Amino acid sequence: MKDIWEIKYMNNIMITGATGFIGSHLIYELINNEYNVAILCRKESKLDKFKNIINKIKVYKVDDNINKIIMALNEFKPNCIVHLAAIFKSEHEKEDIDNFIDINIKYPTKILEAMKQCGIKNFINTSTAWQHYNNEDYNPVCLYAATKESFEKIIDYYAKGVKFKCISLELFDSYGDNDTRGKLISVLKDFSINNKILKMTEGESKIDLTHVNDIVYGFIKAIEFLNDIEYGEHRKYAICTGRVLTLKEVIEIFEEKTGYKLNVEWGARHYREREIMKPWDRYEILPNWKSEITFEDGVTMI
Repeated sequence: MKDIWEIKYMNNIMITGATGFIGSHLIYELINNEYNVAILCRKESKLDKFKNIINKIKVYKVDDNINKIIMALNEFKPNCIVHLAAIFKSEHEKEDIDNFIDINIKYPTKILEAMKQCGIKNFINTSTAWQHYNNEDYNPVCLYAATKESFEKIIDYYAKGVKFKCISLELFDSYGDNDTRGKLISVLKDFSINNKILKMTEGESKIDLTHVNDIVYGFIKAIEFLNDIEYGEHRKYAICTGRVLTLKEVIEIFEEKTGYKLNVEWGARHYREREIMKPWDRYEILPNWKSEITFEDGVTMI
């Protein structure tokens, strides 16, 4: 039987990376499902995306100060922390290294340590299929993927050494409404509306595109699934459709479903040095979750 403290705070969810594409969608869905939501963010974080629900969100502007993080955790008492904050670049410059280490490794490690200090032990992490170049168990496509793997090793310590319950969700390519990241589908929409020339590779590389609504549902199912795993475990699951499409197939479906035509120059760009020609397929899907939105339906929704 759950004690009074656990019952009172079991619906308290704290989010990092709240202002990002997936984080912002997740917060709206958590609020719709009557979770109590708090976010950890920087002083300069813009919260315009939440103007309609800001009175329902507890905001802690902690930067990366571990003492402020501890104070926030002690006040809000989250049952679970969902970590989405990250810096991403497919190809980095030497000037990026400090940010990669600070944001993708050091900052979330401070959160884990703050959890330890506060007696909070439920943690959901966000990883990437880019940790599996050439379909290997570990072969990072880029420095970003290497830092994500590095942080997973730190999670292993807190899971085994401090007896946390942890789930890492590995995401593939994502898309959906209000995407300002410059990802493929939002680029296709912009170029089709404005009749721009789209310079592409030969278009034979394959991707697995998951709609943000399905991804958000996956995070909520992961929060629920924490109840089914033991303290001391760090489980790793994928959130993806299992359906891979070439870039040429993606554009064909986009044109068919939207009615827009794209002016594509195939072969105008070279593949990256470590281009993913086929996504990783040796994963385990999150239990009790499956993708519901086909790419055809997702494109139509956008």
